[in-house]
Amino acid sequence: MLFENPPVPLDQLPALDPAVSQTLAPQALRVRLIGNAIFWIILLGAQTIGWALAFKGGQWAWYPLALLAWAGFWSFSRWLTKKRFQRERFALRERDLTHWKGFWWRKERTVPFVRVQHVAVEQGPIQKRFGICSLQVHTASSEGDLALEGLSLEDAERVKAFITLKTDADEPA
Repeated sequence: MLFENPPVPLDQLPALDPAVSQTLAPQALRVRLIGNAIFWIILLGAQTIGWALAFKGGQWAWYPLALLAWAGFWSFSRWLTKKRFQRERFALRERDLTHWKGFWWRKERTVPFVRVQHVAVEQGPIQKRFGICSLQVHTASSEGDLALEGLSLEDAERVKAFITLKTDADEPA
């Protein structure tokens, strides 16, 4: 028996086109911006308390500059959250799920259904208010799980059912 391992030209490989992918629910951006605001408001409270304890005798002249820096960081964080949301997409295909995310550090991850152990739909209180949820795809991969945060509840349930059907079909009898 002769072992052969011929090369595969890159131009003959099928392309995974992000143009045929799905975006997240528009409400997901609002939920992310609310989470962002909560973080920055807590940070402002901690900054104010720290400043008050450190400078009991005056020294508040620099506080407006600290507030300006805080507002600048919050604005940058909001801008970055919006850009990351605009780039986040997913594609559900017959045998796998691909997820694209990131703005500066982009990440593309494909999970074949044969590696899926189970799928869960999770919904926090803010997500519930806006009618969205997270789809958690737990895998048998060293890379870890895949999370799609920002699907409508109906879409997440349909994707979960599809993946579950595919993983059940791939199991040996």
